[in-house]
Amino acid sequence: MKIKQLTIILITVISSFLVIEFLFRHYVAHTTSSPTLVRENWIKKYWLKNGMGYRDFDYSVYELINKKIVLIAGDSITGGVGINDNNNRYTDILQRKIGDKWQIINLGIPGYNMQQKMNAIKIYPYKENVKLIIVQFYFDDFVPACFQYCGTPPIYAGDWAIPESSWYTIVRKSYFVNYVYWRLYEITFGFRKNLINQMNSYLNHCVKSHKEQICLDTFYYMQEIMDFCKQNKIKLVVLNIPHLEKNEIMTKLINDFWGKMKSMIENNNIPTIDVTDKYTPYKISHLRVNISDYHPNEKAHKIIADYLFDELTNMNLISIIEKSE
Repeated sequence: MKIKQLTIILITVISSFLVIEFLFRHYVAHTTSSPTLVRENWIKKYWLKNGMGYRDFDYSVYELINKKIVLIAGDSITGGVGINDNNNRYTDILQRKIGDKWQIINLGIPGYNMQQKMNAIKIYPYKENVKLIIVQFYFDDFVPACFQYCGTPPIYAGDWAIPESSWYTIVRKSYFVNYVYWRLYEITFGFRKNLINQMNSYLNHCVKSHKEQICLDTFYYMQEIMDFCKQNKIKLVVLNIPHLEKNEIMTKLINDFWGKMKSMIENNNIPTIDVTDKYTPYKISHLRVNISDYHPNEKAHKIIADYLFDELTNMNLISIIEKSE
């Protein structure tokens, strides 16, 4: 009797696992801060690339010939990580606000830093129709210089790796087990005070000892974008989107970097638009894609788009970007 009961329990457990695994493998698709397999599902399902590798449409020269183009160069925020429907990204919301005489081109790729944004702008093929460039700024832009002057941070890609041991084979292969593994990792991460303190010390060291040089190196590529815009008579705006991190120390240090960078940009007569204050009335958890993903959600993207449109108007750039009748 016991053997029969155990057999029934075993079959039930295995069957349940297979059903759950099937669902996670084929139907669960959402983004996470950790490299889960379901995040890969999301990318396959929603991150549809055009011919240039961006999450945007392929616009022919004939479609753009009578359009005035706005290039928005950015990282995963501009690309819309965690936003299932492109229409809910701030770039697409802004497009609806400015009308069909203009065409916004989304040049957002996850992890792009300032140098990569500059390259994306320079190789865009239809430069003669570009009238405005918006560079979306984020802490990623400082990362190459931080690595150069401060070394590799204590929390980096290697910290997000599954051990090579054969004991972890099921974690690498099973979509369900993989998801549970990384969620437990994220949940228990808050207890790793030593590592968090090391990361805060790393950022604090970068700010206190190397902020000037890090900002100068980052600004070098911004200067190239500024020169490009000047040569081609294109308006330029820098958009800062804050980090939705609950670690207040990290947020303060990141803001310190941005404050220095903002001053350098504005000293060169380039306007900046900072979304930080527009986020302030809301809880961070209400602006993030989910508990495991720090990217802005649909609500946050709308806040960005509305404020961006208002600021462009206040800066009299509305005389350049005119909504269609």
